[in-house]
Amino acid sequence: SISIGVVLVDEYSLSREAVMSQADVAMYSAKEDGRGRVHVYDAQDKKLSRLHDDMDWVHRINKALAADEFCLVTERILPLVDESNRTTLYNELLVRMIYNGEVLSPGQFMPAAERFGLMPQIDRWVIKSFFSFLQRNPELNTRNVMYSINISGQSLCQESFLEFVYRYLRRSTVNPEIICFEITETVAITNFAAVTRFIHQVHELGGKFALDDFGTGMSSFGYLQELPVDFVKIDGLFVHDMDKNPVHKAMVRSINDISHVLGKRTIAEFVERQEIMDQLRALGVDYAQGHLHGKPQDLKDLVQIA
Repeated sequence: SISIGVVLVDEYSLSREAVMSQADVAMYSAKEDGRGRVHVYDAQDKKLSRLHDDMDWVHRINKALAADEFCLVTERILPLVDESNRTTLYNELLVRMIYNGEVLSPGQFMPAAERFGLMPQIDRWVIKSFFSFLQRNPELNTRNVMYSINISGQSLCQESFLEFVYRYLRRSTVNPEIICFEITETVAITNFAAVTRFIHQVHELGGKFALDDFGTGMSSFGYLQELPVDFVKIDGLFVHDMDKNPVHKAMVRSINDISHVLGKRTIAEFVERQEIMDQLRALGVDYAQGHLHGKPQDLKDLVQIA
């Protein structure tokens, strides 16, 4: 099939670049409308205007990738139960984009990256940059530590990406046992076969997997039995008010209990109050993550902690 974007070229047209950009936007609109279509550019079309804004972000993201203008921050994940036997330092890696000297949160650039298929490039940048950081700081590679790296659904569907990760885990001096890849529940269910294959390959090398945002999917507990993940992250939707909402507390308890029966450890997300932390500890949840013990910090701060 073919998708075509058309733009009128006349005496009112601007530069060659502007015309090509408009045609590009119209072509993407044809794709989004179901492919196999022709879409004519109309400056009054609000949908095209929004698409044009997103495509501006695409150019910014590609420029940032080429110029290495991304950075990593870390958010601490704290052990709650039997702390002496738990990982002493557990951090999730979060990516930020630098644009005109400003550090941008994922909400500002990720939607466009997801819409236009740029997530695999960003995921690769994260893995390359973090592994390089660990190799430069070997003291962070030898302690009882764990680092979580988020993987997008687009990346998981690429065989070349799986080979890229496998190659990095095998050839790098980084210990695979301290790396945990995170995938969302929705991605896992949508790409079940690819995800399962990826998990088995990572497990062969000693790496780990976490199922993120658990509890929001349609077939949560059924799929949880079949996915060989090591950690289950309880969605913050249920955690943030569990001390005031008995239904949410019951959900957290159920997810925690079933996960433990299946031999998986649990991480509660969005922990921002001590009352929540106390209840999670009482329920036997293994780890807590949130702003209660500080907001995300620059990756370089890990060296000071070590």
